[in-house]
Amino acid sequence: MSKFLDDKFMLENEAAVNLYKKYAGNMPVYDFHCHLDAEEIASDKVYQTLTEVWLKHDHYKWRLMRWYGVEEHYITGDASDWEKFEKWAEVLSYSFGNPVYVWSHMELKNYFNIDTPLNKDNAKAIYDQVNEQLKTLSVREMIKRSNVKVICTTNDPVENLEHHQIIKADETVEVRVAPTFRPDKIINISSMTLTWINSLSEASQLDISDLNSLKQALKSRVEYFHTHQCRMSDHSLEQPGFTLCSNDQAEEILNKLLNKEGLSSQEQIALGSYMQVFLGKLYASKGWTMQLHIGAMRDNNKDGLLTIGKDSGFDALNDYNFIDQLSMYLSALSETKELPKTVLYCLNPKDYTSLSVLSGCYQGQDQKGKVQLGAAWWFNDNKRGIKEQLEILSVTGMLSQSIGMLTDSRSFLSFTRHDYYRRILCSMVGHWIENGEIPEDKNILKELIEGVSFNNAKQFIGI
Repeated sequence: MSKFLDDKFMLENEAAVNLYKKYAGNMPVYDFHCHLDAEEIASDKVYQTLTEVWLKHDHYKWRLMRWYGVEEHYITGDASDWEKFEKWAEVLSYSFGNPVYVWSHMELKNYFNIDTPLNKDNAKAIYDQVNEQLKTLSVREMIKRSNVKVICTTNDPVENLEHHQIIKADETVEVRVAPTFRPDKIINISSMTLTWINSLSEASQLDISDLNSLKQALKSRVEYFHTHQCRMSDHSLEQPGFTLCSNDQAEEILNKLLNKEGLSSQEQIALGSYMQVFLGKLYASKGWTMQLHIGAMRDNNKDGLLTIGKDSGFDALNDYNFIDQLSMYLSALSETKELPKTVLYCLNPKDYTSLSVLSGCYQGQDQKGKVQLGAAWWFNDNKRGIKEQLEILSVTGMLSQSIGMLTDSRSFLSFTRHDYYRRILCSMVGHWIENGEIPEDKNILKELIEGVSFNNAKQFIGI
């Protein structure tokens, strides 16, 4: 029987152990999609308590605490940091099988040299021990210990990126921190879009009065982001619809929006679709990578949304058919040879195969794996989901061209998820070796494992 979190943790055979030790274990981290705060990197923030770094923004943990019946006072309320941690320690003890159980203990071990399972009995001793270590473990030190080379934050196009500028100018910062362009409010047209357009007008210093000026404003912000090392965009596609929309149609719909007239759902989809095509072509012209996150169903608990707010653990996965509409979108870009490098993520795992197969329709000579199935995302970034995504990618496409894992996290301790992913990857490839399904060619295996772990993302994204 293996010891909890020993060196062979999740490495299910000797071939996997060898792959991990030789190739995956020491590779640096390229975290190309996360929700980390650039301001905390710029200021080299020092957290006061483990609660602050672990629980303050982590809706994965909040959901588990609610499952266990913990009062909201101890989750997002005004209970003390110790009271919140004490509750979390008890909840974690009963969270076997959930990836958060493993991630939490990996973080305790990797950052604080604590390999004792956390529970309510030892919670105070571990809490005090970690808090003492946090006095000298700043955000940048966490990044350094994790061997992170690139971090891509997620940013609204109207942001001024002042903290990214501070980081870039600071020669003591060893990691590259790049923004990601996320224009959700002009893709998912809603009652918030007009307010956002006003903010875009201010950020771009352009009067937005028609479709052309809107496009010019967006183009100016893409240029601005590009000068600040941005090489990626990210669209959260929450509306299932896509339709081809002419310039005249988009102009008419936008005029209604600017005049504060109500838009039908069909008009919202049409204008959002038009902007998707415009932006996709713009990304291609800049050599950017476009990420499409598909399938989140937001803010399901309306009472929770009103009392606690967005991004607080009340989102779920949706279940709709969108592949034909996604194909229409990719084709609209491809037929004019303006399809950017694209990564497709789905929140519903039933769509893995459809997305991976569709990706194969849009490959090109100018880029290996130009359109590809993204890593298991959100509710799927667990052992089962990661393994399923890797297997489907392997049998329907080319695993060797995958750009690998990301954290999608708000915590600077979450870089351990890359190690978690690499162990699952090595185990899968190790099984192929031991079953005689692939040859034990050391050169190719080295290129495969190191590529998926880091090198492919570095080449693909280009930051």
